[in-house]
Amino acid sequence: MLPSRSPSLYQEVKMASDAALGLPSQVLLASVAGVGKGATPRGRLQYCANLGLKINAKLGGVNVRLAGNPDQVIPVIGGRPFILFGVALSPPTSSSNSNSSTSDHPAASAVAAIVATRDRSLGRYSSRVLLQPWDSSSCTSVCTVTGLRGAAKELLIDFYRQNGGRKPEALVCYRNFSGSATQWQQLVAI
Repeated sequence: MLPSRSPSLYQEVKMASDAALGLPSQVLLASVAGVGKGATPRGRLQYCANLGLKINAKLGGVNVRLAGNPDQVIPVIGGRPFILFGVALSPPTSSSNSNSSTSDHPAASAVAAIVATRDRSLGRYSSRVLLQPWDSSSCTSVCTVTGLRGAAKELLIDFYRQNGGRKPEALVCYRNFSGSATQWQQLVAI
């Protein structure tokens, strides 16, 4: 629980818990959650409900399920076991373009997120986050997710373990794209 909005403190808490210790965490603002001095009741119920959803998901709970039979909602999969991937690549923010680059942390890095379902009802999923080198003038940087093969393999192994040693027979992948029309043509040509 943080007493106030502090990006640096938030980053320290998340790095310590999620990255260093490998423990799921959920940071919350005391004042917005309605705890302690200076707490505000406005928006508190929605804020706390959202925290509950996040905590439930991080602890392996299910917040949402696909309505209906997956075979009817996603006919391309038929009755086969399937995995649904989502891949997103976000360019660096202006604050990440600092002059404090090192060999471990380049001055400008994009972030790629890969998410994959673990069950037929699309209620459980796993994810991976990868830092990406970035050069906005290069289609390779804008279009390609470095490390995607390794992350996808990890997610497929997770699916296999979660489904009693059963491999997916169908794979559906969604990929967002936010580059230029020229870069889109280059991506399509890859």
